[in-house]
Amino acid sequence: MRSLKSLYALMWINRPAANCGGFLGALNNLIRKRSTMKIQMFVSVVTTVVLLCTGVSILSGNVGAQAIDFSQIDSFESMGTGTQRGASPPKTIVDDGERHMVFITILETNTDAKVYWKSPDGDLPRTNTIRGPGVQAFQTAGEFRLEALGDENHSIKYGYVLFSLRKQ
Repeated sequence: MRSLKSLYALMWINRPAANCGGFLGALNNLIRKRSTMKIQMFVSVVTTVVLLCTGVSILSGNVGAQAIDFSQIDSFESMGTGTQRGASPPKTIVDDGERHMVFITILETNTDAKVYWKSPDGDLPRTNTIRGPGVQAFQTAGEFRLEALGDENHSIKYGYVLFSLRKQ
């Protein structure tokens, strides 16, 4: 019978080459880092979608949207959160002339939010007012701005997810 210490010593001597450093060890570390980055990106996207869905279910009393064709979504572009204060210039989320879909969630507010956007049907400028916490979806033709109404003592906390739409 071998002792437990001698078994550990044999396991250390016979460990795989990928753990021994050198080229194989570096390759193994690189693969681990890349898969970790992919997992982190996946987890962050899933977390954002879950938070938006939670916002939809909690705030479902104030939900609005256009007639949206979800099959037009081409790719995920970005997501973010922020606080917009009254008397500040509107926060520009999209300003590139391309077609996008924006999901905006007003999380906390003590004022109304005004949304400036361009309709994909004829590039017509539009304005919507969001009263209180809620979720809205917009298809835009390259312009989307968010403004908090009122003075500097008023603010809105928001989150958004931005998708690019297929070319027509």
